Amino acid sequence: MIILTGRVEQTISNKLAQAVHLENEANTLFSEASRLEKEIDRYRPIGATYPFDEKYAEAKEMKILGNDKRSEAQTIRLTITKIRNNLVHELQKYVHETNTSPGCQTFVVTPDNFHEDRIWIYGLWQNELTLENYLAGPFLKMKQYLKKNGFQKIEISKVPSNLQAPTSH
Repeated sequence: MIILTGRVEQTISNKLAQAVHLENEANTLFSEASRLEKEIDRYRPIGATYPFDEKYAEAKEMKILGNDKRSEAQTIRLTITKIRNNLVHELQKYVHETNTSPGCQTFVVTPDNFHEDRIWIYGLWQNELTLENYLAGPFLKMKQYLKKNGFQKIEISKVPSNLQAPTSH
């Protein structure tokens, strides 16, 4: 038996980088607002001359801006996830075709739970020859479809296994 594993990633890293940047900006704003509120609380008890209302308004504005940036980042991530999930759904026709290929024991395509831009491919073949036949034929169709839909980075690996094929009774 041969195990096939693969990782496919969308080439929209600019969008993910933008989401990460927005999240970092939001965290900085929340941190600064918290620092400002602590400063206000430090001066209030001693009755110091301090522009409390202005500083509270500034901290509130930072939190609002931070929430806006966090919301924008979340929208970007959700859009990327939706594109990926729609593609996984569309790939089911290739999964069915592959599962009926000679020598294929099982084949699945699944979204990555931790990366919005990644899909995993898993398969189990009877032997190296049947896997190579699949990779040279049906897999190329799926690979072209993935590339056409923005998934340019495709990595696969093959691992020999001592698993035994299921026997029918």
